[in-house]
This record gives sequence, C-alpha cells and structure tokens, in this order.
Amino acid sequence: MKLIQSSCKKFYLVSNFVLVFVLLTAGCKSLSSTTTLNTGEIEATEFNGTKLTSISAQNNNALAGTQNITPATYTLTIDGLVDHP
Repeated sequence: MKLIQSSCKKFYLVSNFVLVFVLLTAGCKSLSSTTTLNTGEIEATEFNGTKLTSISAQNNNALAGTQNITPATYTLTIDGLVDHP
C-alpha cells in the first residue's frame, strides 16, 4: 500500500511540475520579428547631425501590439484644447 501511495505522490508532483512548466511557457514568444515588408522606403540613420536609433533596435511597447493602418484612408483628428481644430 505504501508503494502505491509513494507512486501516486511522485506522479502528482511530476504532473504538477509539467503543468506549471507548460502554463509558464505557453505565452512565450520570440522577441525578434521575422516578417519584413519591402516598401521601397529607406530608414533615416541621422537627423541634424544626431545619430538615430534604428527601428529594429527599438522595442514595441504598444499595449495592443503593432497597429496597422492604411495610409490612403488614414485621417488624423486634432481636437480638444486647441484654438482651431
């Protein structure tokens, strides 16, 4: 009987470890992006004599992830505390 209890306890511990490991690593994602777009544009590396950080070296801190827009239909609304919106 003790052998069965010991085996059950080991199984319980191992299965819990596996479950915790899977839950902790399920949301992991590579930090580097493998998708690139060839838009024919170039990246500015300097402005008024100041070196600029490359886009690939900057982190995306947007809460909802990278936002994609359609430049042809995008509009910018300026309102609020401005004299002439």
